[in-house]
Amino acid sequence: MTIGHAITGLSSGNLLIALALTMVTCIVFGTVSVTMVAYGLTAIIIAPALVSMGLSLLQAHFFVLFFAVLSAVTPPIAMNALGASSIAGSNYFKTSVTSWSICISAYVIPYLIVWNPTLLLQPPDLLSGILTMLAVILGLLAVNIVVTGYYMSPLNALQRVLFGLCAIGLWGYGFTLNYTFLIAGLLLLVVLSVWQKTGSKRSKLILETTSSDKEGGGQF
Repeated sequence: MTIGHAITGLSSGNLLIALALTMVTCIVFGTVSVTMVAYGLTAIIIAPALVSMGLSLLQAHFFVLFFAVLSAVTPPIAMNALGASSIAGSNYFKTSVTSWSICISAYVIPYLIVWNPTLLLQPPDLLSGILTMLAVILGLLAVNIVVTGYYMSPLNALQRVLFGLCAIGLWGYGFTLNYTFLIAGLLLLVVLSVWQKTGSKRSKLILETTSSDKEGGGQF
C-alpha cells in the first residue's frame, strides 16, 4: 500500500482529514530532504490521491508544494532556520520558532487554494475574485499583527483577540464566499485601525510631553 492509498483510507473519504494528513507528510519529508525533493516525492506519491478525491491537478500540486516549502521553516528541524542562525550567530531553536511564527499565516493559504480557486487565478466571477484577494491579503495582515503584537502601536490583550476574530472573518469569506464574514472582518479592521490610530497619537503626545519636561528640567 502506498502513502497515497493510506491517506485515502485513513481519511475515509473526508477531504479535510486527507489534506491534514498530506500536510503532515509533506512537512516530514521536508525535514529530511531539500524542498524540491520533498515536493517531488509528495507530487508523485500523494498528489494523485488528492486528485482522486476531487481536487484539480493544479490544486493538488500547489497544496503539496506549499507545505514542502513551509517544511523548511517548521520546527523542530527547520532547515532554513539552521542556516540563518549559523549566519547570524543566533540560537537555532529560537530562530526556528521565530521564523515559524512569522510564517504561521501561510499555513492557511494551501487550504484556501483548495476551497477557493481564485488564488489560482480561476475566480468564479470578477467581483468575488477581487473580494477574495482583498480578504486574503487583509487576513494575512491581521494574523501577522496578532503574532507580532504591534500595528500602529503595541496591542493589548483585547485588541489581539479582536484582530484574531478579524482574520477569521476575512478568511471565512475566502473559504465560503459568505458576505457576512467579509463585512464583519472589514468592520472589525476599520474599528481596530481607528482605535490603534487614536492610541498611537496619545502615546506620541505623552512621549513629546515627557521629552519636553526633561529638556525643561535640564535647563535649571
